[in-house]
Amino acid sequence: MPSFKAEEALYQDLLSIYARAGAEVTYETDSGEVKPYWAKRFLQAVKRAEKNGELFEFVHRLIRAREVSRGFLILKKSGRLDLTAEALVVDKKKPYHDEFDIDVVQIAEHRLADHGHDVQAPLALTTSAADPDEHETSTAGSTPSKAPLTAGTSFDVRVTAGADGNLSFALI
Repeated sequence: MPSFKAEEALYQDLLSIYARAGAEVTYETDSGEVKPYWAKRFLQAVKRAEKNGELFEFVHRLIRAREVSRGFLILKKSGRLDLTAEALVVDKKKPYHDEFDIDVVQIAEHRLADHGHDVQAPLALTTSAADPDEHETSTAGSTPSKAPLTAGTSFDVRVTAGADGNLSFALI
């Protein structure tokens, strides 16, 4: 049984991807109207699962579904598969990652890869002092590579408190 901390973290992350998708993603309706993507049914299902203590079961069912959801396809078309439950499941840095069955993690990895999403740990972002118009991304132990930031690019900030009390920051 998942810990309370793991369940709370998963719940907050599911709410976060809902909010970010609504704020950052648009889609075109059948009538040609462009609207923000507020996944209301997803939010209702998340809240119901949390209320019933079935949050992990909900995510398991979502990932194990034979077909991807309409929302998954909207996020794919917008280039935002990072805002899917699959992306949360495969993130090894999440406190709930080990709570998912291995087959669920593998399905999520394959689904993301099959739909063109690079399944890697989030990249740390740093600014090059030599050229303020260029930014570098790097992962621990690797050489930084150029990654342009354009207007409208969004990212999260992860703040980690070390045992010594020092804070570290990563843009993800």
